[in-house]
Amino acid sequence: MLANLRRWVQEWIWSVRYRPPRLPRDLREPRSPRERPAPGGGGRLGLATVAVAVALIALAVVLVGPKVEAPIGEAGGSGAREKTKRSFLSLMIPPPPEALAGTGAPTSVQELVVGLPLERKVAQLFLVGFEGDDQRAPILDTLGRTDYGGVVIGKHNYAGPDKLAALADQISGAAQKARHVAPLVMAVQEGGRASSFPDLPPADPPAKARTPRKARAQALASGKALAGVGVNGVLGPVVDVGGIGSPIGSRAYSDDPVAVSEFARAAVEGYEQAGVLSAPAHFPGIGAVNQLPADGPASVGLGAAELAGRDLLPFVAAIDAGAPAILVGNASYVTDDFVRPAGQSPGVIGGLLRRHLGFQGLAIADDLSQGAIISLGSIPDAAVASVKAGADMVYIDGPRGEQEAAYLALLNAARRDEISTARLDQAVLRVLTAKERADLIR
Repeated sequence: MLANLRRWVQEWIWSVRYRPPRLPRDLREPRSPRERPAPGGGGRLGLATVAVAVALIALAVVLVGPKVEAPIGEAGGSGAREKTKRSFLSLMIPPPPEALAGTGAPTSVQELVVGLPLERKVAQLFLVGFEGDDQRAPILDTLGRTDYGGVVIGKHNYAGPDKLAALADQISGAAQKARHVAPLVMAVQEGGRASSFPDLPPADPPAKARTPRKARAQALASGKALAGVGVNGVLGPVVDVGGIGSPIGSRAYSDDPVAVSEFARAAVEGYEQAGVLSAPAHFPGIGAVNQLPADGPASVGLGAAELAGRDLLPFVAAIDAGAPAILVGNASYVTDDFVRPAGQSPGVIGGLLRRHLGFQGLAIADDLSQGAIISLGSIPDAAVASVKAGADMVYIDGPRGEQEAAYLALLNAARRDEISTARLDQAVLRVLTAKERADLIR
C-alpha cells in the first residue's frame, strides 16, 4: 500500500508541479544567459596547451578500444545549482540513484530523471524534424502524445519571422499542455545557403567571417534573433576544417586548423552570450570527406595522427569554450576501419569524445535519414546503435513513420536491457541538463 501511495504521489507531483516556462518572444529584449561553468570544463587553452592536447590525442586515437562508455557519474555539467531543502512531498519520491547523485547535475534535473517513466525517457532521446508550418503542423499532435526531447525547424517549415515565432510558441505550448518536458527547438542557421531562415542573420556563410571577432558577432546576432522567435538551439557552428576540393565549401571557416579553432571558440562564445544552445559540428570532422554524408556513404581517409592534428583541434577549442553539445557526424574513419559511421561508433563517442577530449555534455548523432546511414541499414537500427555507442540524442529529420519506428526500436531495446538502465539514465540526464542550462527547466 505504501508503494502504491508513493507511486501515486510521484505521478501527481510530476503532472501538477512541473510546468515548463514559455519562451521569450520579444526580438528587442532577448534573454540574457546565466553565468555558469561549461559541461566540458576547463578554462582557456593556450597554444602550447592545445599542442600538447593534440599530441596526446594523436597517440590516443590509435589506441581507441572497441567500446568505451563513460561512467554515469561523469555525466552532466559542473554548473549545478543544488537545492539544500526538499519539501515533504518530495520525500515521497524515491531519491536519485547513487550514480545520479554524484553527477553534479541540479537536484531538479536528477528528480526529473528519476520521475520519468521509461516511455518518456526514451522519447527524450529524440530530436525530430517535421512537415508543415504554423497553420497545421502534425508535430503539434505528436508532441501531445510523445514527450520528444526536441524538434528541428527546417527551411521547409519557414514562412517568415512572425510565423516562425508562432510555430515555435505552438510547439512549446503543445508540450506544456500535455505537461511534457519543454522541448529543445533547434535549427540549422549557418549563414548563406545553409541557413534555414534566409532573412535572419547571419547573412554570409562562415568562409566570409574573416576574423574570429566577426564570427563571434555573427553568432551573437544570429542567437539573439533566433531566441527572439522562440528557437533555443542551433545545430552548429560548423567547425570542420576545409580545403581544396572539400565538399564543405564555404560552410568551413578556413582550411587552417588553428584558424578554425579560433573561429570555433568565438562562435560558441557568441551563441552562449545570446542564450542559445550550440552544438558544434560534425565531430570528429568531415572537412576531408570524400562526399557529404547527406549524399551517401562518406569516409574521411586520414590517418589517426593526421586526423588528430587537423580535424580534432577545433573541437578541442569548442569544448574548452564551453560548448554544451556536440553534433557527431555520419562519416566513417580509420578508428572503425571505415565501415561504421561516427555517430554509431563507441570508439568515436565513448573513446575519442568522452575519454580523450573529456567532453561530458550532450552528444547528438547527426540526421539518421542521411544517405550515409540509410545506405547501410535501417533508421531504427541506426538509432539503437547510436545510443548504445554513447549518443545522448538522435536526430531524425524524417519521415514521421521512421521516427516512430525508431522510437519503438529504442523502447524495445531498453525493455530488453539491450540498452542498460544506466546508459539510458545517463543519456536522459545529459539531455535534461542541457535543457536546464537553456532555461527550459527550473
